[in-house]
Amino acid sequence: LAGAKGVRDGAQPSEALRQAVLAVDPAVTNFDYAAEAYDATIAFVLAAQTAKDDDAAAIADALAGVTAGGEACGTFADCQKLVAAGKDVAYEGVSGKIDLDEDGRRQAATLSVVHYGEDNAPAMVDSVTVAGG
Repeated sequence: LAGAKGVRDGAQPSEALRQAVLAVDPAVTNFDYAAEAYDATIAFVLAAQTAKDDDAAAIADALAGVTAGGEACGTFADCQKLVAAGKDVAYEGVSGKIDLDEDGRRQAATLSVVHYGEDNAPAMVDSVTVAGG
């Protein structure tokens, strides 16, 4: 595959996110879905705060609402301030727009463009977001 390019699902994690993951566990070597896992955690916490409840059903009911239709915010701290002020938020995370519909389906996806080196290992070179539903 040396020299070939391809597309993989998932966002390319930033160097800052990679370093944050390594600070927790220096043995991590694979960062696939790190951005998505980070964003899922933030979205769940924002949904619990919006619902003012930690019950799974309440979080599920609030989850789509914190990812679309409100005031855009890109960090947990910024979104949390808006939620505390009673505002509707649309968390746009490190993996890109989440934008869940009322059934919890993501309306856009981020894909990583990869280039295969001489060792046949893929290296992420870019990310693209595509609409869908």
